[in-house]
Amino acid sequence: MNKIYLSQGELMDKLKSLVKYKGTKICVEISDAPKSLHSYWDGGSCNDYDCFDMNGNRVEINYLIQTAPIPFWQDGKLPDYIPTPDKFLVEHVTFCGKDLGLHVYIHPACVMTKMLPDNKPNVSNNELFVLNTICSLKSFARADEYRNAGFTTAEIDKLKEILYQKGFINKAGAITPTGRNVVNSAFNSIGERQEFSWRFKKEQVIDIAKDA
Repeated sequence: MNKIYLSQGELMDKLKSLVKYKGTKICVEISDAPKSLHSYWDGGSCNDYDCFDMNGNRVEINYLIQTAPIPFWQDGKLPDYIPTPDKFLVEHVTFCGKDLGLHVYIHPACVMTKMLPDNKPNVSNNELFVLNTICSLKSFARADEYRNAGFTTAEIDKLKEILYQKGFINKAGAITPTGRNVVNSAFNSIGERQEFSWRFKKEQVIDIAKDA
Protein backbone atom coordinates (compact mmCIF):
# COMPACT_ATOMS: atom_id res chain seq x y z
CA MET A 1 0.00 0.00 0.00
CA ASN A 2 1.49 3.38 -1.02
CA LYS A 3 0.21 5.14 2.10
CA ILE A 4 2.63 6.52 4.69
CA TYR A 5 1.68 7.95 8.08
CA LEU A 6 3.71 10.90 9.33
CA SER A 7 5.18 11.37 12.79
CA GLN A 8 6.13 14.69 14.33
CA GLY A 9 8.78 16.41 12.26
CA GLU A 10 9.59 19.09 9.70
CA LEU A 11 7.35 17.70 6.94
CA MET A 12 4.35 17.34 9.25
CA ASP A 13 4.85 20.87 10.61
CA LYS A 14 5.05 22.30 7.08
CA LEU A 15 1.87 20.56 5.92
CA LYS A 16 -0.03 21.61 9.05
CA SER A 17 1.01 25.24 8.61
CA LEU A 18 -0.18 25.33 4.99
CA VAL A 19 -3.79 24.56 5.94
CA LYS A 20 -3.67 25.77 9.59
CA TYR A 21 -4.34 22.25 10.86
CA LYS A 22 -3.89 21.71 14.61
CA GLY A 23 -4.18 17.91 14.76
CA THR A 24 -1.56 15.19 14.35
CA LYS A 25 -3.26 12.75 11.96
CA ILE A 26 -1.53 13.04 8.59
CA CYS A 27 -0.96 10.37 5.98
CA VAL A 28 0.57 10.66 2.52
CA GLU A 29 -0.67 8.60 -0.42
CA ILE A 30 1.56 8.17 -3.47
CA SER A 31 -0.43 7.79 -6.68
CA ASP A 32 -0.73 9.12 -10.22
CA ALA A 33 -4.42 8.14 -10.47
CA PRO A 34 -7.02 10.92 -10.93
CA LYS A 35 -9.09 11.69 -7.83
CA SER A 36 -12.70 12.84 -7.79
CA LEU A 37 -13.15 15.86 -5.55
CA HIS A 38 -16.20 14.50 -3.77
CA SER A 39 -17.34 16.75 -0.94
CA TYR A 40 -20.64 17.60 0.71
CA TRP A 41 -21.94 18.39 4.16
CA ASP A 42 -24.08 15.59 5.56
CA GLY A 43 -24.48 14.87 9.26
CA GLY A 44 -21.31 16.75 10.17
CA SER A 45 -19.20 15.01 7.51
CA CYS A 46 -17.22 16.85 4.87
CA ASN A 47 -14.03 16.67 2.82
CA ASP A 48 -12.14 19.95 2.22
CA TYR A 49 -9.44 20.24 -0.44
CA ASP A 50 -6.43 22.51 -0.91
CA CYS A 51 -3.76 22.26 -3.60
CA PHE A 52 -0.20 23.62 -3.44
CA ASP A 53 2.88 23.76 -5.63
CA MET A 54 6.23 22.58 -4.30
CA ASN A 55 7.03 26.05 -2.95
CA GLY A 56 3.91 26.05 -0.80
CA ASN A 57 1.95 28.42 -3.03
CA ARG A 58 -1.76 27.71 -3.36
CA VAL A 59 -2.92 26.26 -6.69
CA GLU A 60 -6.51 26.90 -7.69
CA ILE A 61 -8.75 23.84 -7.97
CA ASN A 62 -12.48 23.60 -8.66
CA TYR A 63 -14.70 21.78 -6.21
CA LEU A 64 -17.98 22.50 -4.50
CA ILE A 65 -19.21 21.63 -1.01
CA GLN A 66 -22.82 20.58 -1.48
CA THR A 67 -25.52 20.58 1.18
CA ALA A 68 -27.67 17.91 -0.50
CA PRO A 69 -27.31 14.22 0.44
CA ILE A 70 -26.12 13.49 -3.11
CA PRO A 71 -23.55 15.91 -4.55
CA PHE A 72 -24.33 17.30 -7.98
CA TRP A 73 -21.68 18.90 -10.16
CA GLN A 74 -22.16 19.49 -13.86
CA ASP A 75 -25.12 17.13 -14.12
CA GLY A 76 -23.63 14.63 -11.69
CA LYS A 77 -20.03 14.61 -12.95
CA LEU A 78 -17.57 15.45 -10.20
CA PRO A 79 -14.38 17.33 -11.10
CA ASP A 80 -11.21 15.29 -11.19
CA TYR A 81 -7.86 16.23 -9.71
CA ILE A 82 -5.03 15.10 -11.99
CA PRO A 83 -1.78 14.49 -10.06
CA THR A 84 1.43 15.94 -11.47
CA PRO A 85 4.96 16.03 -9.97
CA ASP A 86 4.88 19.81 -9.47
CA LYS A 87 1.91 19.96 -7.06
CA PHE A 88 0.15 18.06 -4.29
CA LEU A 89 -3.40 17.84 -2.92
CA VAL A 90 -4.33 18.10 0.77
CA GLU A 91 -7.68 16.64 1.83
CA HIS A 92 -9.05 17.36 5.33
CA VAL A 93 -11.56 14.68 6.29
CA THR A 94 -14.29 15.26 8.87
CA PHE A 95 -16.70 12.41 9.64
CA CYS A 96 -19.75 12.94 11.85
CA GLY A 97 -18.02 15.93 13.42
CA LYS A 98 -14.82 13.98 14.16
CA ASP A 99 -11.49 15.00 12.70
CA LEU A 100 -9.99 12.12 10.68
CA GLY A 101 -6.91 14.10 9.73
CA LEU A 102 -5.18 15.20 6.56
CA HIS A 103 -4.72 12.96 3.52
CA VAL A 104 -1.97 14.26 1.26
CA TYR A 105 -1.85 12.99 -2.33
CA ILE A 106 1.44 13.22 -4.21
CA HIS A 107 2.66 12.00 -7.60
CA PRO A 108 5.28 9.19 -7.56
CA ALA A 109 7.77 11.55 -9.24
CA CYS A 110 7.17 14.35 -6.72
CA VAL A 111 10.28 15.49 -4.83
CA MET A 112 8.32 15.16 -1.58
CA THR A 113 8.70 11.37 -1.80
CA LYS A 114 12.35 11.85 -0.77
CA MET A 115 11.21 13.47 2.48
CA LEU A 116 9.03 10.55 3.52
CA PRO A 117 10.18 8.10 6.22
CA ASP A 118 11.57 4.69 5.34
CA ASN A 119 8.67 2.32 5.90
CA LYS A 120 10.41 -1.01 5.26
CA PRO A 121 12.36 -1.89 8.41
CA ASN A 122 13.45 -5.43 9.15
CA VAL A 123 10.79 -7.20 11.25
CA SER A 124 10.20 -10.87 11.93
CA ASN A 125 6.93 -12.49 10.89
CA ASN A 126 6.03 -12.94 14.55
CA GLU A 127 6.53 -9.21 15.16
CA LEU A 128 4.54 -8.38 12.04
CA PHE A 129 1.67 -10.62 13.13
CA VAL A 130 1.41 -8.91 16.52
CA LEU A 131 1.72 -5.45 14.97
CA ASN A 132 -0.93 -6.23 12.36
CA THR A 133 -3.23 -7.56 15.07
CA ILE A 134 -2.84 -4.38 17.12
CA CYS A 135 -3.50 -2.32 13.99
CA SER A 136 -6.56 -4.34 12.90
CA LEU A 137 -8.43 -5.37 16.05
CA LYS A 138 -9.80 -3.79 19.21
CA SER A 139 -7.93 -4.77 22.36
CA PHE A 140 -10.68 -7.14 23.58
CA ALA A 141 -10.42 -9.23 20.40
CA ARG A 142 -6.65 -9.62 20.24
CA ALA A 143 -6.18 -12.33 22.89
CA ASP A 144 -8.08 -14.92 20.85
CA GLU A 145 -6.10 -13.97 17.74
CA TYR A 146 -2.79 -14.48 19.56
CA ARG A 147 -3.96 -17.75 21.10
CA ASN A 148 -5.17 -19.12 17.75
CA ALA A 149 -1.73 -18.43 16.29
CA GLY A 150 -0.07 -20.42 19.08
CA PHE A 151 1.36 -17.64 21.27
CA THR A 152 1.41 -17.60 25.05
CA THR A 153 0.79 -14.41 27.02
CA ALA A 154 4.47 -14.23 27.98
CA GLU A 155 5.54 -14.49 24.34
CA ILE A 156 3.16 -11.72 23.32
CA ASP A 157 4.47 -9.50 26.13
CA LYS A 158 8.02 -10.10 24.89
CA LEU A 159 7.08 -9.26 21.31
CA LYS A 160 5.30 -6.10 22.44
CA GLU A 161 8.44 -5.02 24.28
CA ILE A 162 10.44 -5.50 21.07
CA LEU A 163 7.87 -3.49 19.09
CA TYR A 164 7.98 -0.73 21.70
CA GLN A 165 11.78 -0.57 21.57
CA LYS A 166 11.58 -0.22 17.78
CA GLY A 167 9.06 2.61 18.08
CA PHE A 168 6.21 0.67 16.43
CA ILE A 169 3.89 0.87 19.46
CA ASN A 170 3.77 3.30 22.38
CA LYS A 171 3.91 2.59 26.11
CA ALA A 172 0.16 2.01 26.19
CA GLY A 173 0.50 -0.64 23.47
CA ALA A 174 -1.17 1.44 20.75
CA ILE A 175 0.30 1.45 17.26
CA THR A 176 2.36 4.50 16.23
CA PRO A 177 2.49 6.12 12.76
CA THR A 178 5.79 4.30 12.19
CA GLY A 179 4.12 1.01 13.10
CA ARG A 180 1.28 1.67 10.66
CA ASN A 181 3.82 2.26 7.93
CA VAL A 182 5.42 -1.12 8.65
CA VAL A 183 2.04 -2.86 8.28
CA ASN A 184 1.12 -0.94 5.12
CA SER A 185 4.45 -1.68 3.46
CA ALA A 186 4.17 -5.42 4.18
CA PHE A 187 0.87 -5.99 2.36
CA ASN A 188 -0.60 -4.99 -0.99
CA SER A 189 -4.22 -5.01 0.14
CA ILE A 190 -6.52 -5.37 3.13
CA GLY A 191 -7.43 -8.85 1.91
CA GLU A 192 -3.76 -9.85 1.99
CA ARG A 193 -3.48 -8.56 5.56
CA GLN A 194 -6.54 -10.56 6.60
CA GLU A 195 -5.31 -13.75 4.95
CA PHE A 196 -1.94 -13.38 6.68
CA SER A 197 -3.67 -13.15 10.07
CA TRP A 198 -6.03 -16.06 9.41
CA ARG A 199 -3.29 -18.44 8.28
CA PHE A 200 -0.43 -17.37 10.52
CA LYS A 201 1.05 -19.73 13.11
CA LYS A 202 3.94 -18.89 15.42
CA GLU A 203 7.14 -19.49 13.51
CA GLN A 204 9.53 -20.05 16.40
CA VAL A 205 9.64 -20.52 20.15
CA ILE A 206 10.66 -17.28 21.82
CA ASP A 207 13.14 -17.68 24.67
CA ILE A 208 11.45 -15.61 27.37
CA ALA A 209 14.32 -16.12 29.83
CA LYS A 210 17.05 -15.18 27.35
CA ASP A 211 17.56 -11.69 28.75
CA ALA A 212 16.78 -12.61 32.36
